[in-house]
Amino acid sequence: MTQEIIQVQANTGFMNWGPGDSYTVPGALTLTVGERKSVASAGDFVHIPCGTAHPFTKSGNSAAKILAIFSPPGMEGWFAAAFEAAADRYARSSLLRQEMLARMARHAPKYGVEFI
Repeated sequence: MTQEIIQVQANTGFMNWGPGDSYTVPGALTLTVGERKSVASAGDFVHIPCGTAHPFTKSGNSAAKILAIFSPPGMEGWFAAAFEAAADRYARSSLLRQEMLARMARHAPKYGVEFI
């Protein structure tokens, strides 16, 4: 099992990867899992079935974070390859830059991530 904390500050594209579950830690997100659209607030649990597109958008003015849980493990490799480690894990993260988006796309096929 792999766990990743993801800070959400803007809209995401459609992403599709293996089975996963997530808890919204602080903040709120509007997300679509398959055809179902809902709002997840702090403490909510969301199950994302394998192969299901799941775009999400930050709701409200405050930052939102997701504790993403992947089983079986393996997705941690994509996060390590695509994102930079935070110097301060409590600091507000920067928005996605072109360089980071390019790394995300370059490493996506190896880990079964698809941008739709």
